[in-house]
Amino acid sequence: MAHPLTQIARQGTLAFHTLRHLRPRQLAHLAWTRLLAPHRTAAPRVHSTARRDPSFALAAPALPMHRCAIEPDDLAANRFTFLNRTEHLATPIRWNDPELPLLWRYNLHYFDYLWDAPPHQATRLLADWLRAHPRPSAPAWDPYPLSVRTMNWTLLLTTRLRPWLEQAPTDTRDALLGSLFTQGHHLRAHLERHLDGNHLFTNAAALALLGRFFDGPAAHAWRSTARRLLLTLAHEQFLPDGGHVERSPMYHALVLVNLLHAINADAAWARQTPLPDVAARAAAFLAQMTDRNGEVFLLNDSAHGIAPLTSRVLAYARNVLGRPIAHRPRHGASFLRTGYHLARNGDDLLLVDAAPVGPDHQPGHAHGDIFSFEFTVDGRPLVVDTGLCDYLSGPDRSYVRSTAAHNTIELDGQDQCEFWAAFRVARRGRPHDVEAHAGPGTLRLSGWHDGYLRLPGRPVHHRAMTWERRVLRITDSVRSGRTHDIASRLHLHPDATVERCGDREVLIANGPAAARLRLDGTARLSIEPAWHCPQFGIRIPTLAITIRARASAWSATATLTPVQAA
Repeated sequence: MAHPLTQIARQGTLAFHTLRHLRPRQLAHLAWTRLLAPHRTAAPRVHSTARRDPSFALAAPALPMHRCAIEPDDLAANRFTFLNRTEHLATPIRWNDPELPLLWRYNLHYFDYLWDAPPHQATRLLADWLRAHPRPSAPAWDPYPLSVRTMNWTLLLTTRLRPWLEQAPTDTRDALLGSLFTQGHHLRAHLERHLDGNHLFTNAAALALLGRFFDGPAAHAWRSTARRLLLTLAHEQFLPDGGHVERSPMYHALVLVNLLHAINADAAWARQTPLPDVAARAAAFLAQMTDRNGEVFLLNDSAHGIAPLTSRVLAYARNVLGRPIAHRPRHGASFLRTGYHLARNGDDLLLVDAAPVGPDHQPGHAHGDIFSFEFTVDGRPLVVDTGLCDYLSGPDRSYVRSTAAHNTIELDGQDQCEFWAAFRVARRGRPHDVEAHAGPGTLRLSGWHDGYLRLPGRPVHHRAMTWERRVLRITDSVRSGRTHDIASRLHLHPDATVERCGDREVLIANGPAAARLRLDGTARLSIEPAWHCPQFGIRIPTLAITIRARASAWSATATLTPVQAA
């Protein structure tokens, strides 16, 4: 075990290389959040005289975007399922049970399930939540769950729950509107400027809805704040090619939905801004980052079952924007600013991640996946991304973020970036000189990254990929002033099997789809256990084909050729 002083120095180095990338405004708000804000004792009172704007109406129908379908019988029994974990919360509901994981409790406070609830169950759940939360308290009033919840409440109270709201007893209506109004005050005072990124954008979208739902000076102030933030953040969150700056297709979909909600709630203003164009580009990008099942690709922090199906997002975008979504060519595209490149040939697919780990000021959802890829043959995935199973700091979180969990080169058992805690990144690798071209059934890509320059010998990894006539060739080279342990992995889909055909050749099959992998170069080929994590709370055993070598100068080519399965 390392000496305590060595551990302290190590933690100090990680903290320095993490904090030095933050924006000055983030550091200022971080100091406020951690040092000063917790000592404030005054809590806002519940505004029982909050006035709803009777003229407020959405420009387009609000489509349910949730993925946590809970049956009415389960709701009646206060039985909730989130993140593949079911809990019976008894009566009254245990809204803030500290024994339950924080992210699970956040989902409970999102109120996504209200969209499926019969009106009598919806009103019962709202009443129970109001009883348990007379004033701000964590985690229910943390800014992110508060933002998601208030968006759900305002949308529902404007649509399917509006008849109930108009007929409800005065004291019930005042209690609900008073709490919602108070939550708006609390959100405005606790915007997540220290985190920035998708959190602050979600705060802004919630303020936009609250500012239109209510009337009066406070609501006008919320609306003004929301408009400023949305105009600034939309161009930061979505790059010119439409991709999301945090390089997570899951968060891309979630942030796009929030942008559409904000446009839908404030359409007369939004149509005079660039926001609809930003949303249209983001929707077109999302259409490409989707598999044949309508799920987003599992790049970086992405999991199935969280973001809505792409078809639902695109339908909502068409309704809100009042225009068709301009799909890019079906054969694929190179998104140079985002760093994702994909090509299709019938039911074959190659997707390559040559992206930065994310924005320097917010790389919390990044993985060690520079030059990783996914490969599908005849509609059956063979080589896949590991995915995401947990946000808790620990072995599972460390694994899914690691370079070892991705289809790229690992040196000396180290990651391309210094990942630590659950969302921290200290020194991080960056791709360089990336050249890519996607055409009908073809993709050519090359580049190198500097993620291992911090290691002795300052090693560099270069990768070149060519996909033509269904054949994929991957040439890797490592150059260094020292000798290193080199490992290149191909993680297989859990349904895939692998059969050795010799020392340097294997057959990968998933049902009727198959490809032969042949290795040229000095290396050893082995088959090792791995994990596939397509959803939160799920780890599926799978296999990884691992190519190992030990050298200071090394090059090898792996060729994947589709063949007929036996």
